[in-house]
Amino acid sequence: MSSHTVRHTICSPVDTVPGIPEGSLYGRPVPEAKTIMFNSVPKCGSRTLVWVFWDFVRQFATPDPVYIEYMLSIREYEKSISKIREQLAEQTRPGFIHGHYRYAELPENERPVFASMIREPLSRYISWYYFMRHGDADMNKTQLLKNLGPHAARPNETLDECFHNNRADCKEPFYYELNVRLFCGYDPQCDKNPQYALNKAKENLEKYMVIGLMEEYEDTLKVMEKLMPSMCGGAVKTYRDMLGQSAQNSKTTFKKKPSKEIETYLKEKLKYDIEFYEYVKDRFHKLKDQLGIGSTPEC
Repeated sequence: MSSHTVRHTICSPVDTVPGIPEGSLYGRPVPEAKTIMFNSVPKCGSRTLVWVFWDFVRQFATPDPVYIEYMLSIREYEKSISKIREQLAEQTRPGFIHGHYRYAELPENERPVFASMIREPLSRYISWYYFMRHGDADMNKTQLLKNLGPHAARPNETLDECFHNNRADCKEPFYYELNVRLFCGYDPQCDKNPQYALNKAKENLEKYMVIGLMEEYEDTLKVMEKLMPSMCGGAVKTYRDMLGQSAQNSKTTFKKKPSKEIETYLKEKLKYDIEFYEYVKDRFHKLKDQLGIGSTPEC
């Protein structure tokens, strides 16, 4: 960071947070600058955060954010670990690494600061379905359609029609259990046993500085500012400055609310992700209280 540049933080940083369980990293302040690894959950607002960190390059002369390719398949464990360790080793200064990959256990001496953000699962699923067929202002629809498999719902099919036509991407368990599988990691049991995946995802939460909520985007950034001002200071102000444009660019072009029948069916299928979301939300709200976020008009 340039010597003449001062980061403008909305909320005052903290040195300690009361009530953090021994051995847990969740909600624990990180006083020194370290690389942040942000595993992006599809359709949970990660592109906006990446834009914030790209703006930090302009404001504070930070390293360019590093993108790791899409590696959510359980079969990509070795490739994922290799790529993550490679990118961490190449960091000459603390930076921001992001991408769609699962939680990956690393040796303690190589471990970065983990952070992420999730979204109410039914809302995320609906947004993902229509995004893959219609795109948004930032993502080309034609390119996205090339990623649809031969048995996937067609571009003009609504979510209800996808189910009624028995399309593959509306029946695949991977899409219903995305959160628990992603935060569970690359253990084969994460895909075979959803209850195991849920329990392991809750356990792995303790290895993150924070897992925030897309519905409480600004508060998530406030938490990051307070816990790690050396890397996240200025995030709230930058987000506010770009809010209108980023929201417009990443808004899915077309969405249609599913019928009550399909919504009820989806909630049952998404039950593990919903339980994890509620668990994360409860922990996040407790952390906000511990940090005093919401106690003043500004913070």
